[in-house]
Order: sequence, then C-alpha cells, then structure tokens
Amino acid sequence: IFSWLDRIIAQGFDGCYMDIIDAYIYYEERGRATAKQEMVGFVKAIAKYCRQTKGKPDFYIFPQNCEQLADEPGYLDAVSGIGREEVFVFNKNKKSTQQERDTATRYLDKFVKAGKTVLMIDYADQKPLIDECYLLSSQHRYIEYVTDVDLGVLTVNAGHEPENMKPCGAVIPPAGTAMLSWTGESGYTAGGVQPGTGNTTDTFVF
Repeated sequence: IFSWLDRIIAQGFDGCYMDIIDAYIYYEERGRATAKQEMVGFVKAIAKYCRQTKGKPDFYIFPQNCEQLADEPGYLDAVSGIGREEVFVFNKNKKSTQQERDTATRYLDKFVKAGKTVLMIDYADQKPLIDECYLLSSQHRYIEYVTDVDLGVLTVNAGHEPENMKPCGAVIPPAGTAMLSWTGESGYTAGGVQPGTGNTTDTFVF
C-alpha cells in the first residue's frame, strides 16, 4: 500500500478517502478474531506513513463508515474525519428507523467532539426527506450531502445550495482545495491517479 501512497502524494493529493473499511466485519464473522484490530492498525499505519515518513503532517485521512471504530484506542487521533452513508435515508427514499439513527449518531458525535469532520451521504430525491437530512445533520454538526447512489453527477439540492448554507458549527478543514484520493470499487473510473483495478480518485473541494 505504501507504494500507492507514494504515487498519490507525488501527484499532489492532500489525503485519502478510504472505502470498504467495514471489510473487517466479513473476516470477523468467519472467525478472524483480530480483524478489527488489524483494520484499525491499517488505517493508523497509512496515517503515520503519510504524515511522518512522507513529511505531510496535514495529510487527510477519511475512512468511510464503521463509526464504531471511534472506540478503538488511537483511531480518532489517526483520522481527520469520517464519511458515513445512509444514516437518515437508505437508497433510495427509505427512511431509517430512530434506533438506527441513534446508534449511528452516538458514535458519529464522538468524531465531532474530538474535533473531526463528519461527512454525511444520504440517497433521496424527495424534498421532504432531503430537507430532513440537512436539518438533522446540522443539529449534530455534520456536513450533509444528499444525492443519487450512482454518484454520477454533483447534486445541488434546492434550498441547500452551498452558497446559502448556514453555519452549523461543523468542523471544516482549512479553506482551499483538498484533493483526496478515493480508494473505491474496481471498474469505477474517475480523474487523477489510476493505480490499477480497485483504485480510483476524485477531487473533493473544501
């Protein structure tokens, strides 16, 4: 993995947005008792390599999902924030239960309390649901984005245009362009570094 990080950093990216963090659950359920600790160690190793070995102390580390790892020693110190899908609305227009929301936000609030950025992604195209997502996220100091699960276009939701968003106290990285390398599903193509099957990149602007 470090050779890919070398290429990512060499091309000017400011961080990594890492998908499939929940892969450890698959192995845990099949008897690998150390799977969770291995995933935490993997994330921490990436952060240490980029920030210390490569001399990029402000390198962004954004895992996606698995907010429960906030309870693992050193995890919150290693990450810059978290991306979390489908807390308030499942794909598509399927409202989550209050219990599901409470379970997720209980952990996500720990990221906020630790001064980390929480990026929310929900999938809906019905305005009442869209409005509810933005309202609930603002109450928790998360940064909400509601779009289509295919993620083929940048969605600007009426009434929630970036220029009209009111401050909610969310933790936001320093102003500027933060280019984050996205480690995603194989077969998906995007601009930037293309290190091979199973790796793609996108640019996230803060």
